[in-house]
Amino acid sequence: MAARIHRFLDRNTYSSSKLIHVVESKYFTLFLVATIISNTFLMILETYDSYYKKFHSFFLISEKIYLCIYIIECCFKLWVYSWRFFKTLWNCFDLFIIIINIIDFIIQELTHDHSHTSLQIDHNQHLHTQFEQINHFFKILRVLRVLRSFRALRVLRTIRFIQSIHIIVKTCSKALPAMASIIFIMIIITCISAIVARSLFGDVCPEKFSNLVKTFFSLFTLLTLDDWYSVYQVCAERDYSNFQLAFCLIYIFIINFILLNLLMAVLGKFKAIYLLFYCVEQKVRGHLQKLLDGIEALPHPAYSPDLAPSDYGLFRSMVHFFRGRRFETFGQVEAACREFFESKE
Repeated sequence: MAARIHRFLDRNTYSSSKLIHVVESKYFTLFLVATIISNTFLMILETYDSYYKKFHSFFLISEKIYLCIYIIECCFKLWVYSWRFFKTLWNCFDLFIIIINIIDFIIQELTHDHSHTSLQIDHNQHLHTQFEQINHFFKILRVLRVLRSFRALRVLRTIRFIQSIHIIVKTCSKALPAMASIIFIMIIITCISAIVARSLFGDVCPEKFSNLVKTFFSLFTLLTLDDWYSVYQVCAERDYSNFQLAFCLIYIFIINFILLNLLMAVLGKFKAIYLLFYCVEQKVRGHLQKLLDGIEALPHPAYSPDLAPSDYGLFRSMVHFFRGRRFETFGQVEAACREFFESKE
């Protein structure tokens, strides 16, 4: 939102400002969502040989149309956002996918031209062999076409009402540093357990514990609680069930009921923190939207770059305003936000 305010204050041409309205309009977003969904649907149909052979020409034409739409979208955003386009990871991901699609399009054209010219170069076996090697390399690169399907993930950005997915992704990304220590402890305990299990049950149950690879896999089945009884039953048939049962109980109790619950506790803590931050962010975005609407309502906005704030200047001033304060309830946070914006009027 602060970046949008910055762009509106920093724009210097009427055409670019109109393009901003086009790129950031909900109709443009809905058009892109419909394009991505239809493109994904056609890519699914391409996997069926009957449809692909029957509508091969249609698939080729539609693929070129979708590629043109994606290129136009990327050009619009590059023109509007300039270098700020690369500050968003989703934009970088989209640009990477478009580059892969362009490479795939070039490969298709080259292979298509080769199919028409191969009969003309049969008299030169050496040249034909070289061309076949290049063509084989291009066919390997065509595996990258599967990356086009990841563009469907952009639908998650436009479906605003699924906030739970946004909260889960943000919570996991913020909690990764805190979970790293717990995961490291789990790896250490698993390695120690694998060595102990290999020593105890390697001769008794070689199909499960003959080497460290099989032992790690058996311990993973114990971790998931999916097939632990079959591991226990194999050793029970060979009169080694007491040791196996004790080992399974200790390992499952430590890994599953202690460490995994610690992971869930860390995620729950970060989720509660992010939910509070999300509520505050929605309040801040509401005030910033009012400010943005006021800027758009001006008949002749100030285009001077000297008046353009930095993208995060407003949030830095909020941090300075809230420094040293303690909040017990969300009502206190809301009152502080209202006080901050009233002081800026």
